[in-house]
Amino acid sequence: MLCQHAGVKFVSETLTREGAEELQPEQQLEAFSQVVFTGEQEVPLEIRTKLLVVLINVRATHLIGDFSEELLAHDPDDFGDLMLEVAEALMTGEFYKEALPFLAKLVYSQNYSQVRQTTLQYKLAS
Repeated sequence: MLCQHAGVKFVSETLTREGAEELQPEQQLEAFSQVVFTGEQEVPLEIRTKLLVVLINVRATHLIGDFSEELLAHDPDDFGDLMLEVAEALMTGEFYKEALPFLAKLVYSQNYSQVRQTTLQYKLAS
């Protein structure tokens, strides 16, 4: 769906299209080195975040770096709901170290520092 409507493209420096068709989905994900948006329109941060959560849920964390950095560059008081969604996905997948930057931004934000759940998750991940 994201590939078709949002211009998401999975990039591999070694895998050809024909070679990818022979691999199982898990092996395909391992072979990809990057995910890029190739569409003409800018994809909203909310959609990018959904892709980030999907990649986390399929354990393709080697592909989330650029998306994580992009989200973390935003103000948590404006995009804290997205940061919390990503942090929860990471914690559910037991990627505690990767969840810490999101939780830290939330704990020190104006709007989310009072949310008990954020503080508790930050302590659990630390």
